[in-house]
Amino acid sequence: MQKNKFYRNSKYFTITVYAIVGFLICALIVKIVFDFSHVWSAVRVVLGVLSPFVIGIIIAYLINPLYKFLDFTFFGKWLHMTKKRKLRKALSLLIAYIIVLGLLAALFYIVIPQFVTSIKSLISMVGTFSITLEKWITSIEAHFKNLNLEFLTTSIHNLIPTLTERLKDWAEGALPMVLSTSAGVVSGIIKGILAIFVSVYILSDKLNLEKSLRKLFYSTFKPGKAAQISKMARECSNIFSNFFTGKIFDSLIVGILCGIGMLILHLPYPLLVSVLVGVTNIIPSFGPFIGAIPSILIMLMTGWKEALIFTIFIIVLQQIDGNLIGPKILGNSTGLSPIWILFAITVGAWVGGVGGMLFGVPVFAVIGHIAEEIINTRLERRGLYSMVEREEAPKTLNYSDMIRNIFKKKEKTEEKKEAETVDVIEEKKEDDKTSDEL
Repeated sequence: MQKNKFYRNSKYFTITVYAIVGFLICALIVKIVFDFSHVWSAVRVVLGVLSPFVIGIIIAYLINPLYKFLDFTFFGKWLHMTKKRKLRKALSLLIAYIIVLGLLAALFYIVIPQFVTSIKSLISMVGTFSITLEKWITSIEAHFKNLNLEFLTTSIHNLIPTLTERLKDWAEGALPMVLSTSAGVVSGIIKGILAIFVSVYILSDKLNLEKSLRKLFYSTFKPGKAAQISKMARECSNIFSNFFTGKIFDSLIVGILCGIGMLILHLPYPLLVSVLVGVTNIIPSFGPFIGAIPSILIMLMTGWKEALIFTIFIIVLQQIDGNLIGPKILGNSTGLSPIWILFAITVGAWVGGVGGMLFGVPVFAVIGHIAEEIINTRLERRGLYSMVEREEAPKTLNYSDMIRNIFKKKEKTEEKKEAETVDVIEEKKEDDKTSDEL
């Protein structure tokens, strides 16, 4: 008796693989949706372990423009070191990291002490500001005797003792806190050093890394598909690089202009406020508001005139940044419309707080770019891309059109009424004729 042989069928094997992958993706989506807290905690643990690599990639993205300028422009074009490729690359890396680390050291040595001094001075003004508020509320009650603002006076009067008690509690718990966080500080330093080494490796060996990725793409997919994926990966990398480097450079310019403007206008705490405005400006869309509101409150503690002058100044500065500086530096680096930027910031803030607000925009930009490429490819494959481009949206009615249509309808109804009356008269005449004939 002949035994049945097993014949491999590539078609059914592919269907089975797709079915298993689809089932696993659906199960993963259900797990994320219905158990998001545990999934996010697991993701945070994984990101904590991989944080040196993530931070190293971010550092590499930030230093890459300076490294490319030194490598191709300074040593390549200006010093004509085109044949000494290894020496040129080593010198570019060394000088780029010396510049960046030198700027950070200057920031910690010069800016941080003045920043701390400004914060101490601001804290010492809390008592004076509370007395000013009490006098202001008393004068309002004197003018408007029907108002009862006693609860505000009581709250402000109790503000200083409450702050004093909080500071005492913080001072008593400072030593245990330092002891408990010393291990975290040491691990943070170790992670920072590892991140710097990772960024150096990425920048020095990025051509080989790109080559390895291309090998992976071409060994896994068909040549046309692999070329498309490789092109998409480069474009996504450019989106991340252009966004972060451009946004940080733009925020640096805004912070410097803010400090210079405050010095010219003789406003208090220029360093504190300019650092706050510059750092928060990194966050897209909401960043200027996040930095402006506490800065205005700081100015208000000094005086309402300073607060008014600073409010006008920061509005002008943000308009200059939004309409002149930002478009020149960033352009349309993300390719997202304002509504999608708002959506990305909202979702990012919900997922990861301030960091999510910053990373949400480039992540959504990459997702949107990939989705657009896939959709355009499918449309071109079906021959529908030109049809979609030519199709015009239906005209929407505005209020003037609606009013015009109302009168047009009235005219039509009057014409119909006249026609109906004419028809009735003719019918009556015909009835009269028939009655006469009878």
